[in-house]
Amino acid sequence: MKRLFSFALAALILSAFTTIPLDKKKGKITVVVDAGHGGKDPGNNAQGINESDVNLQIALALKNVKKKKGIEIIYTRKDDSFLELHDRTNIAQDKKADLLISVHCDNYSDEELNGFQIFYPNTGNYIVESKKFAADLEKELVNLNTPIPHKSTKSGSHFVTNKAKCPAVIVELGFMSNPTDLQVLTSEDYQKQFAEAIVTSIKTYIED
Repeated sequence: MKRLFSFALAALILSAFTTIPLDKKKGKITVVVDAGHGGKDPGNNAQGINESDVNLQIALALKNVKKKKGIEIIYTRKDDSFLELHDRTNIAQDKKADLLISVHCDNYSDEELNGFQIFYPNTGNYIVESKKFAADLEKELVNLNTPIPHKSTKSGSHFVTNKAKCPAVIVELGFMSNPTDLQVLTSEDYQKQFAEAIVTSIKTYIED
């Protein structure tokens, strides 16, 4: 009985670090882009601006990125509609997504705190691949050289990343509570740059 328990425990531990590679034979990668919040859940608010609107603007900017050949982008929402967290992961599962990216903005009581953060799951079968994509995304966002610095990239206990049946990350692109970050987050030019960086990171991820 003790031996059986040891084998079960070892299998459980191993599963947390399993790498499940992309099927590159498909010829394209399916990416679900989730604009966080929406509808009755506006998320953070600063100077009368709802996070849900900023998230959606940045997410939809990916539509105009020209270099997304081989990448099929599916949105969890395209308007100011409300979705439960499980609805977002269900969309990714139903579409057999290879990657899920949830776009958010942060907020804090101290206005001086700024920077972008990326979170990958801390449990499940997709930790390794999620962490790999998080590193690719971090590199591209840093390369943008925006006024928003890199704050952290780390694992976290978030429903969307932990419950997704594919590699998944949450990117908090900046703090709406910080005046400089907010100006960048609401700039159409910078939103386009964020979209470009996200697409480039996806291409890097699938080519490695």
